[in-house]
Amino acid sequence: MTTAIYWFRNDLRLADNPSFLQACKSADHLLPVYIHQPNLEQDTAWGFPRVGEHRRVFLDQSLQELRSQLRELGSDLYEVTGDVLHVFEKLKAQTQADRIYCEQIQAPEELEQVALLSGAGFRVNPVWQSSMLDAQSLPFPLHEMPDVFTQFRQQVEKRGLRFSAPVDSPKSIPSLPAIEIPPINAFDSNTTFSGSKFRGGERSAHTHI
Repeated sequence: MTTAIYWFRNDLRLADNPSFLQACKSADHLLPVYIHQPNLEQDTAWGFPRVGEHRRVFLDQSLQELRSQLRELGSDLYEVTGDVLHVFEKLKAQTQADRIYCEQIQAPEELEQVALLSGAGFRVNPVWQSSMLDAQSLPFPLHEMPDVFTQFRQQVEKRGLRFSAPVDSPKSIPSLPAIEIPPINAFDSNTTFSGSKFRGGERSAHTHI
């Protein structure tokens, strides 16, 4: 019986999430995880916190909705605060899971986290899913991508490439491993700000569109 961890990063949704779908198909037990990282969220090197009050409320609303959707499919969200490596090492000790699926984020700090986990012995499976076109379908190698958008567009149009079709939400999610889900100290789910037209969460986004 294989146990894996799905690490939600910026992809707080079930629909059109190829990485999560891959995790669901590859494990007998799956633990969905979200990690709040104080070193990143509260960094004041620039004289202000990187995550302000509005963004924290929006994030909390998104996580509440994600948790609700997971529970509807018999799963749940393991939401904790801490250092990424320390959290996963603790989860590995509790569940024997060393396989992590996640969204690939092409940014320095996020790439460094994946490299750190891989160096610690975790089998990390990042999946790129943040562009309209599949990187593998482009008419040139990524390292030869044109610097000018017009050149990029012309080559893509010449090949007749279209945006990648979205994937459906999973119909079922592997059962949770034997682990206690920590209680959540969340914001009031009805918290809003004056003049705000937006609420966090996948369903709220669809409603807004």
